[in-house]
Amino acid sequence: MSRRPAIAIALALAALFVAAPGLADEPLPADLAELVAAAETYPQDHGAAVALAWGAYRAGRFEMSIEAWDKAVALSGGNLDDHLGRSLALLELDRAADARADARRATELAPDLPAAWSRLAWTQRHAVGVEAPVWGRLAAARSYRTALALEPGDALAACGLAWTRYTLGDTLGAQARFVRQLQDDPSSDCAREGAVATAPLARFGGAVSASGLLYDGHIANTGGLSVLVQGGATFADVAFLELSGRFLGIDRGEVDDDYIQQELHLRVGAAHAGFGGQLLVSMLGNNAETTPVGVISGRVWGGAGVTGRLEASLGSYSDGTATMIGGGVRIPVLAFLQVDARVRASWWRGPELPPPPDPLAPAPPEPETEGPFVNVQGSALIDAGRLHLEVGGRGGTEVRPVRFDEPTVWNTTARPLAGAFVDAAVDLDDHFALTFGYEALAMRPVDGSDDYFIHVLSFGFTVEGKGGLRR
Repeated sequence: MSRRPAIAIALALAALFVAAPGLADEPLPADLAELVAAAETYPQDHGAAVALAWGAYRAGRFEMSIEAWDKAVALSGGNLDDHLGRSLALLELDRAADARADARRATELAPDLPAAWSRLAWTQRHAVGVEAPVWGRLAAARSYRTALALEPGDALAACGLAWTRYTLGDTLGAQARFVRQLQDDPSSDCAREGAVATAPLARFGGAVSASGLLYDGHIANTGGLSVLVQGGATFADVAFLELSGRFLGIDRGEVDDDYIQQELHLRVGAAHAGFGGQLLVSMLGNNAETTPVGVISGRVWGGAGVTGRLEASLGSYSDGTATMIGGGVRIPVLAFLQVDARVRASWWRGPELPPPPDPLAPAPPEPETEGPFVNVQGSALIDAGRLHLEVGGRGGTEVRPVRFDEPTVWNTTARPLAGAFVDAAVDLDDHFALTFGYEALAMRPVDGSDDYFIHVLSFGFTVEGKGGLRR
């Protein structure tokens, strides 16, 4: 039988009975049916398998395309074009691990081909299984740079690298790359979309949260209420400014007047491409005998994937000075899980005594210094779609600790010994979220009375844009 009658017979059968794998209830387009017929008539023809693979891909029949690419790879022994082609179809079905293996093989077959490295980078930008996305993005940036080193004018690699840098927090760097590429090629849709996405903007946000406090075993305190109000702005996804006010009222029952504390916090800082720093200036006042004056705190962080941080605070109070230094690390483990650990050391120095009025009298003793007190904290951060959870615990004495993320200054009349907490946020949409929290703390009063427990239940509402107040 000649080739043309054989194809005609197979084409007729395909048109009547053949459908794409996984789509058996849908008839094939005529041109795709012809390609199916050719591949079935000449099963050892590599060109027919490749033609069917590309035809199925263009028709959106990705399962059929993969099957055809599998046949083509088997016939050719796995050449460069087959691996590159199959990787595209695999990505369409979110089979990122298989696509990455094909792209990796392409770079091995043609290590000097920029397109192979760009394809590998594209597969690396897709998370595989439950891997943390940041690792794939970092790998993608390296692969794009390899492609650009081989061909500096590769527009595909340049735009892919810019988008990858954007997902890694380098908004300014990505913006510069997109603008430069648009200058070179005003028709580039990739660069135009990127320039819009990374355009410098001012974003504003705010939050309100209320917390109820319940005391267990305290000599006087029974309960309390804390209200925290925040407002801030982020500029070009880099610099941020935040102002917070907190009111704390504690019911002391029949023993004494209610305890009232007010706090005002100003936070300024910048974050870019995984590195950043912030300064937190806090002013406090209360109606107790010990009246805080002010606290200055700072934090810096940086890293690629794994993020380390250093932090310190200095608080000046009427009855002494509190000093803290510490460090921590945050590690992405899975696509939905990060772990965080930190350690702090704190000291307390008593008040300076005034000199005696008699110049011949002995000088007052040096203020007593207590510490270092060491406190450790560990937590797990879980992101499950619109639900965000942090669950953790603390252990070890702290002296008037600063909570950077709230922000608040704990506790001026007792020292936390240990505790556990859970915080949750539910995103209602891209701009609104509800927040919830619970914390239990064991406390030790500075006056030597018995230890007690505090239970804190919080509820709040957040309004924010991308790059807003969550830091």
